[in-house]
Amino acid sequence: MVSVLVRRGQAVLLIALVIALAVLTLAVVYRVFAMTPAYVYQRSIYYVFKYNPTLVAQGLVLDMNTALLGFARNFSQYMVYDGFNLYLYSIAGVTPVYMSLTELLKEVYGMIVNTVYTPTGLAIPTSPSNVQFSYITNYYGALGTGLRYIYSGGYSSAIFINVTGSYNMPTLGVYNLTLNSVFNLTVSLVKPSTATCTGSLNPITYTATYRCLFNFTSNTYTCTGPGFSKTGVANNPWAPRYGSSLSYIPGTGWVAGSGVNTLMLVYPIDELNGPSGFKISALFKVSSSKFLIGLNFLAQYPSSSVPLTTGYTYYVTPSGVYFNGNNIYSKGKSPAVGDLENLTVYIVPNAPYGVFDSTPTATLYLYLNGSQVYSTTINLPAWHYVYSSAFNNYAYIFSGQSNLNPSVMLGSWVVVLLSNAVLNAASFKLYSTYQLPTSVYMAVSLNNAPAVGSGLSLSIVKPSGGVTVVKPGYLGFNYTVCNITSNAVIFSVTMPNLNNLTSQLRGYPYYQYLLNVSYNGVNLLLNPWAAGSLKYYGLWSINNIPGGYSATSMGPYWLIIYNTTSNTLLYVFPLWNGGSPTLLEIYQGFYVTAYISGIAYYYTGPVKLPGFLNVMGQLYANYTAYTYSVLLTHEPTGYVMVSEVTRLPPSAPNPVTYTYYIWEFQHFPNQILPYVYFSYTIMDCTGVGQYSGVSYSNYALIFITPSNTQNGVLLTYYEPGSGGQPC
Repeated sequence: MVSVLVRRGQAVLLIALVIALAVLTLAVVYRVFAMTPAYVYQRSIYYVFKYNPTLVAQGLVLDMNTALLGFARNFSQYMVYDGFNLYLYSIAGVTPVYMSLTELLKEVYGMIVNTVYTPTGLAIPTSPSNVQFSYITNYYGALGTGLRYIYSGGYSSAIFINVTGSYNMPTLGVYNLTLNSVFNLTVSLVKPSTATCTGSLNPITYTATYRCLFNFTSNTYTCTGPGFSKTGVANNPWAPRYGSSLSYIPGTGWVAGSGVNTLMLVYPIDELNGPSGFKISALFKVSSSKFLIGLNFLAQYPSSSVPLTTGYTYYVTPSGVYFNGNNIYSKGKSPAVGDLENLTVYIVPNAPYGVFDSTPTATLYLYLNGSQVYSTTINLPAWHYVYSSAFNNYAYIFSGQSNLNPSVMLGSWVVVLLSNAVLNAASFKLYSTYQLPTSVYMAVSLNNAPAVGSGLSLSIVKPSGGVTVVKPGYLGFNYTVCNITSNAVIFSVTMPNLNNLTSQLRGYPYYQYLLNVSYNGVNLLLNPWAAGSLKYYGLWSINNIPGGYSATSMGPYWLIIYNTTSNTLLYVFPLWNGGSPTLLEIYQGFYVTAYISGIAYYYTGPVKLPGFLNVMGQLYANYTAYTYSVLLTHEPTGYVMVSEVTRLPPSAPNPVTYTYYIWEFQHFPNQILPYVYFSYTIMDCTGVGQYSGVSYSNYALIFITPSNTQNGVLLTYYEPGSGGQPC
């Protein structure tokens, strides 16, 4: 009996345990699946909003605004660090970044709606949300790359995002409800007036000076400018004539015997990179009583005849001082053997002048040992629009004609002349003068209403050095709200006076001074000292950039460097930028086969920057995105030398004959230059200016690398024997 009761008690206890476990299991399941925060939130919304559809609509709009503001914040940060990516569509043929960002915004907002509103029937989308997105940032950042720079070229900046959604609310009895949310932040420079703010621009005159000194005794050079410094081997960018007896002796310099010997600087010097003037100097040591020392400048090609057949020539002999064959100054006592003689030419363009379809002039000053011996007015080369029958189009040719009799062709090359003398040193200086406003005025609006609560800071951007943020009260930077109109807050901004800063801080135009406008975490940048902004304020005094642009990228010359050892050609294009620093993005993932008369002769490889020719500094970074390899090249004001390497098969023709081919250049394949003006340019031919009716010639130049470069000679130039065929 006892045993039976025990077994029954055990059975009851076992049943009770099973029931308890079942209850606990149901409780856990209910807690996990029925009482999640989303479920509670949905039920709360349902009961609170059940009798008030307006609250549901307000909640949807609030969620729209939250997603939209988060997107705007992230996009503005993206533009600062990797904004250049938005221009990869020129390479990819699509806009992958742009599309992914807008799709992300759709997904974020859709997730909120589908999680909170749809399960309870409060709001069911009738179609996917429509996102309209546009941006006119006028800046693109590369802080996330090795360049660590932000490029800005405009006087306005904006971001516009519009999200529209259509919903049915069956639980509430509402159908086909359309909701809309807009975020439109706009920043732009404005001119002082009674409608904005009264005041003045208070411009300062600021001159950027670039210097390069080549010491041939030590075979070193130093180039400096605002914000940068570079050193290198002095002989690298200089080339004697092929077959010349001119020789380099370490510790002495370039030594010349009898006859006219020439040494060419393989870097353009003209008013394009010295718009406010440029100087060229050479220091000689006389080694015989029968000597000749001189400078040939603004030459279309190097020549060894005296007087020269191109450019202007200033030279000294025992009998006197000459300019293009005319004796302009009697020296008196002739230099003795061992004397040092310093020749300097100083060219100052006559303002106002333009470099497109005009004949700019300049005042030329000639100096001997620091004393002025002559001055006159000369013509300068410029861009002239000519027709090309070879390409059946119009293109710009960079050339000019002198105002001498007889007239000669003009270009950008400098050639040193010497006979029975030693060249110890040479130098050049380039001047660019700017009118920079120290007071600027800026309007900030949000959805066409004053963006009250906006803040300002100043960002000094240094190539490869990143950003230095300047807060109000430092370096002379400050701002105040000077007016609030019906649609904008107007700021009066005081910019730093560069003439009062140290050279380490000055840096312009190599450094960029950007105004950073922040509203609720969304940032937009303006460049008040970009060429476009200065034009807007009427302070851009140099007519060297077409309207609406802040930079240029045009190739005036075609250089060929033939390496006899590797049997390769280096095609070099000096690219000219007449305005604010800009960026070149060049796709590197291809090789191009070039054909001449239907026969494949050589393969063109990736684009590079020849460091031995970029005496004014070079800055580049390799970047890989998706499946694309891109060369990012910083293009500062002035010239940057860009090249492509090609390998020649044995069947290729003699490279020195290549100058008989006409070349036309617009930009490298898949080059991206937002806000930058570039046009077709043509080389190695003669054309007639469309507007002037004058004939202009441009010559391609060939350089040969000797098989033995141990004697300090890296390049020799091949003097054009003929050329100038019709374009």
